[in-house]
Amino acid sequence: MSKRERIRNRLSSLEIVPDAALPDVQWAFDMVASNRMQQVDLIEQLNERLAKNEVGPVSRSGFNRWAQGVRAGHIRRP
Repeated sequence: MSKRERIRNRLSSLEIVPDAALPDVQWAFDMVASNRMQQVDLIEQLNERLAKNEVGPVSRSGFNRWAQGVRAGHIRRP
């Protein structure tokens, strides 16, 4: 397996959140899929919601990659 294949198979921080934070990720998925708010505002609100569940923040770059996958249909709703 090449380095590129290993990186592609790695789970994102949004895919490994604890069960308590799953509704927050589902909310973010719905917001990204419906394109209801700007991504900058969305990540800010998501990180606030995750902090309430004692989960670390999601990076902007990680969230952007995840959001692009959601919009392209490559990522299913958690």
